[in-house]
Amino acid sequence: PEEVRWQTMGLGWVFIVRLYRHNQQPQAYYARTGRAGRQDYLQRIPELAPLGTKQIAIAGLGCIGAPSTLHFAKAGMREVRLLDHDHLDPATTVRWPLGIAAAGMQKGAALLQYITTNYPYTTVTAWAHRIGDPNGSDQKVLEWFFDGTHLVYDSTAELGVNHALSELARQRDLPYISIATTPGGWGGRIIRVRPGITPGCWMCALHHLNEGSIPTPPAAPTLIQPEGCASPTFTGTSFDIEQVSLLGVRLAVSTLSAEYPPIEWDIAILALRDEQGNAIAPTWTTHELTRHPLCQNHAPG
Repeated sequence: PEEVRWQTMGLGWVFIVRLYRHNQQPQAYYARTGRAGRQDYLQRIPELAPLGTKQIAIAGLGCIGAPSTLHFAKAGMREVRLLDHDHLDPATTVRWPLGIAAAGMQKGAALLQYITTNYPYTTVTAWAHRIGDPNGSDQKVLEWFFDGTHLVYDSTAELGVNHALSELARQRDLPYISIATTPGGWGGRIIRVRPGITPGCWMCALHHLNEGSIPTPPAAPTLIQPEGCASPTFTGTSFDIEQVSLLGVRLAVSTLSAEYPPIEWDIAILALRDEQGNAIAPTWTTHELTRHPLCQNHAPG
């Protein structure tokens, strides 16, 4: 007998395991029982039940995309599709979620292996590809990426890729979310476009940011290029940068799950430092994404 729910007794399980080894006496021990059915998970996260029928497409598996991917698996997403060309540099594990045991692996493959082992109700597929690579075929990869998905989650932090994926999502009437951090991990930016709901588009957001009607998040003044790194990169801690991932995941979940509280804003700007570079409590400002008069996506005709 055991307490199977609050103040309710019922029958539980206990197992006896007996080990037989060659030329040794058998050994036995009691094994505790743990429950790991889908309903056992959902009792703890009931607002996320609708995610069990949803598929999300995630581009960019760096220090903000990889933690986001793990949170979607924990949340019970039915399927995640991962797109990134890069391998994991061991030095970057100071802000990548799986640690040095995954060093040298392709990022999508490492996340696929980990999620498949630890979150069996989430299906993961991954494609190693750089969007725009002249030696590759974007069309085939992007057809796979968008097929059957319910939301595009863009954590590439590359302007050209943001433009391409946001436009392809717009053409397919798919919700699109872009998340990015800034050099030093001083701030971050989240943009969401919901077909038929959000007045503006990703290009409208870019116009607003460029003219200053929506503030630009703070950023460290310099980049670095460590030994062995093929291009300049930025400094920043995992616990600062993941502030962006966490709100990005909340926004995506709110968009996909009718049982999770709705989030009405579509742009959020994060400040983790003041103008002098002093650390401050995470400060988010949220904004509507309105149409911008210079955006050609909404030009007459």
